[in-house]
Formats: sequence, structure tokens, C-alpha cells
Amino acid sequence: SGQHHYYVCKGYLDSGKATCDLGHIPRAKLDGIVLEKIRDVLLEPEHLEQLANEVNDDLGDRREMLDQRLELLTSQIKKTEQKIGKLLDALENGELAPAAIRPRLEGRQHELEQLRAQKLTLKAEDPGSHVLTIEMDRVLPYVEDLKATLSTAPIKTRRFILKSFIKQIT
Repeated sequence: SGQHHYYVCKGYLDSGKATCDLGHIPRAKLDGIVLEKIRDVLLEPEHLEQLANEVNDDLGDRREMLDQRLELLTSQIKKTEQKIGKLLDALENGELAPAAIRPRLEGRQHELEQLRAQKLTLKAEDPGSHVLTIEMDRVLPYVEDLKATLSTAPIKTRRFILKSFIKQIT
């Protein structure tokens, strides 16, 4: 189409060469450099291994937090059930009048229902005993395909991929 596209430093746009002397950088040149760095640096096994380890650590931390929250809810449910039991015992033993126990009992039962609902919600989020992890031997074939695409695909495809990696350049 005869159009040329460029990247320009914001400092250059706002204040001119006094702030930034890079001027206009051809989009094709900068896109090529960035794509090359993504392909040759970010997608290298050692970087991917580090990323996979960090993600796996985060997944493990989430598992641990879910377990702790479930344990806490289970404990709170048990204590609330015990409190309900004590109220019922007090009623049976004639220690408290039914009118005095009723609001307290209803409150404890409502509390118990809420705790059980929270526990059900949390269990629905729970992946179970098997926590998914990123396994490098399964990821590497996809990475190799991506590297090949970054080397051989048409420029529009490579730019699309580049935009998926970079939200904004400031």
C-alpha cells in the first residue's frame, strides 16, 4: 500500500529531539527485533523452566490455601454444632426456657448453614488431591511450534503473536 509505519518515543513526540534522539523507528525493524528476542530468549528452555517452576509454586500455594481454609471451616462447623448441642442440652435439662433458647438456636443454625455453604463453595473450587502442574516435556513441542511460527509466518501473523505478548509499550 506504500504506507510506512513507525514507532516513536513518547518523549520525542512531546518534547522533540532534546528528550529523545531516536526519532522514528520503522515498525518492521522493531517488530523483528522484539520477535527475535521472544523467540531466542524468552522461549528458551531455561526461561520456560523458571516460569513453569513459578507457576507450579503458585498452584501449590493455592492448594495449600484451599486446604487451610477448608480445615478452618470444618473446625468452625464443628464448634457451631457443639454450641447447638449445648443449647439443646440446656433446653432438655430445663436450664433455659424455650423462649430464651429459640433466638439463639436459630442464630446458631443460620451460622451453621452459612458455614456449610461456604465449605461447599470452596470444595467446588477444589481441584482435588491432584493439583495440575506444568510439565516441560508437554510444553516444549508447543514452544518449538511457536518458535517456527515466529521465524516463518507472514508478518501479520507474527505481529498478532507479538501483540499477544505485549499489552502496551511505554
